[in-house]
Amino acid sequence: MQNPAIHITQSVFIENKEKIKTLCSNPEKLFRFLASLPSVSHRSVVKTDAKVKKKLDKITDNSTENVNKFYLQLKTYLETTHHKLRLIRPQDSEYSNLKQVTAIADEFCEFFNLEHTKGYNAFIYKAVELMGKRFQLSKINYFSQKIFDSQQDKIVMKADLKIAENKKNTVQLYNIWQEIVLKYTGQTIEIQSEDDFIHFIYARQEADYCGATYYDWIDSQFDRLTSIGFTPSYGALYGLKSVTRYKSYMQDKGLKPKMKAEGEFSEYLEIRQRRGE
Repeated sequence: MQNPAIHITQSVFIENKEKIKTLCSNPEKLFRFLASLPSVSHRSVVKTDAKVKKKLDKITDNSTENVNKFYLQLKTYLETTHHKLRLIRPQDSEYSNLKQVTAIADEFCEFFNLEHTKGYNAFIYKAVELMGKRFQLSKINYFSQKIFDSQQDKIVMKADLKIAENKKNTVQLYNIWQEIVLKYTGQTIEIQSEDDFIHFIYARQEADYCGATYYDWIDSQFDRLTSIGFTPSYGALYGLKSVTRYKSYMQDKGLKPKMKAEGEFSEYLEIRQRRGE
């Protein structure tokens, strides 16, 4: 069983800090109270209902400097990509969207421990990349989960590839994937972007956690999904459903998976949990 973890945003903490102070002497009550608060996994999504908007106004009204800084960096970056962002003034209706987006960007900087200039740049770059030519400030909230996911993936990939054995094993799994794609589809497929390599890192970690050979791991995903008319996407190579498919595949072979202890894979399991699995 994984150790319980509670993730709350800075804004939620500020709103409840007086109550938290009174419970510090009673860890059990404190934990229950924290668990009852609105939580996040590895991302921040700002809703627009009246209660949250009031809380957002309370925070961002005291952070005009951040709003202005984010707006300037966003406008400057958009100009380099041939987008235009009109002047947004505090009295404009679009200003509330700017405050919301800045609040999300602030959470992004806080979570990934980035100073604002660097964090805003990373946040803005990914937001513009995801929307392409159809960039709209109001849509950044919708894409916030993908922005957080992308940053998390970069961190995981950079750390993982520094370990020679991990890199070698991931390349091995990727080569097996190509072999099995050819076996089931008759086609040879290459990944289109080095960013896609993160999927094979997660697949390798999932296979290692299940004690699977890389061939059995990849073959099990294709065997189970092609039998019902689907070709596995990159994302289908890992996650709880992929474990279920592997167990079923092994059961049909009369074998039992040799699952590893969760403690050995606590970091990966936490990332999996943050994906909502």
